[in-house]
Amino acid sequence: MRQVLATAFAIEGGLLGDDVTIRVSGVCDDQNAMLMTELLLERLRWVSGRVLVDVRRLRGRPSLASVYFLMRELPLRQHPPREVAILEREALRAHAEFHRTTAANTGMCFMYFFDVDAARAWLFAGR
Repeated sequence: MRQVLATAFAIEGGLLGDDVTIRVSGVCDDQNAMLMTELLLERLRWVSGRVLVDVRRLRGRPSLASVYFLMRELPLRQHPPREVAILEREALRAHAEFHRTTAANTGMCFMYFFDVDAARAWLFAGR
């Protein structure tokens, strides 16, 4: 059983206040990364088409080892059957690339953006 403070992170409607963007804020670390991912994937199940997940307000990231094992442990049935992009801070590009590659190795494909205008253009090109 996981113990995570209720205030550790929040997953909510994001940039545009609609269902195509999701904002994740708070703190992410090795202890809550799996729970956060499971809740995010549950939310993605209810959205059709392209989805943009903005994690720029999220403080901290799980270690690279945790990212690796997290992606391996997620059952394929939980992978979102849609196009997902993640909007991340430029300073975390190396971590984002590792996450993207590790996810792709398990069959979960998504892309990262580091510029909000490019992310919005991608989002609305699919609508």
